[in-house]
Amino acid sequence: MIFLLNCAIKVSLILVVTLIAVRLLRRQSAALRHCALAAGIFSAAITPGLSLLIPGWTWNLVEAPAPLPPVYSAASESASSLSRSFTPMPLPRPSAIDAPKPIQPVSISPAPAVSPQRTWFSYSLCAADALALFWVTGFGISFSLLVFGYAHLFWIARGSRPLNSEVWTRVGDQVRREYALPHPPRLLQHNSLSALFTWGWRRPRVLVPESAPSWPVERIRAVLCHELAHIRRGDWVIQMVAELVRTAYWFNPLLWFACRYLRRESEQACDDAALNSGIAGSDYAAHVLDVLKSLHSS
Repeated sequence: MIFLLNCAIKVSLILVVTLIAVRLLRRQSAALRHCALAAGIFSAAITPGLSLLIPGWTWNLVEAPAPLPPVYSAASESASSLSRSFTPMPLPRPSAIDAPKPIQPVSISPAPAVSPQRTWFSYSLCAADALALFWVTGFGISFSLLVFGYAHLFWIARGSRPLNSEVWTRVGDQVRREYALPHPPRLLQHNSLSALFTWGWRRPRVLVPESAPSWPVERIRAVLCHELAHIRRGDWVIQMVAELVRTAYWFNPLLWFACRYLRRESEQACDDAALNSGIAGSDYAAHVLDVLKSLHSS
């Protein structure tokens, strides 16, 4: 438990420095702020491993100097010679009457004493056990929610069907070549779910609403420029690592704030990528509003 507390303190210091750096970069691009946040959260993720690999500070104890040899002088030699030549006189032996009587020993049973150090140690062990149980409970709940979310994505992928649209395929290939992506993403539609989001790493997937085949080409391009920017930047992997770190340090509010800030900067960076691809800002805002109106689920 002490190791976890040490790691939590180090992670808090890293996150404070990261958030201050992001605050100083507020006039820079969202991609740069997202990179700074991702670097800070990644540093927080490897903090326990570095704490185990890098040795801590060691204190070198200074040995006490050896005692100096005695210094002999003439006075000491004369005193020693006098002590050797002095012969004490024998004292008279005491008689049996004057001899002191032996004192009978009295047996006293000592009261059991409680060591204060042992009491403090038992209290500290109880507190450590309570904190460990508290952390394990929170970790179990947070990790269960994360696993449930991933299982929900797996259920969405299993219940989706490929989007068979020539316009979407053609525009997707154009945007993929502009972003230099090696493989095109899988475009999916769900029978009972109307949503728009991207997930996956090696085989990324893009879920589009039911009304997506009837969208104009400009809106399709705006949506794909935004969603494929997530794939090019690797935002899903970064966000999953951040969520895992937040699961381990669920009690740290700085990590919750950093994960939410990371997600927001990711969305803004993808908006910037879509605008840099040649889409006008007013048209892009209109397409975003129309897409949000067509979605019936969060």
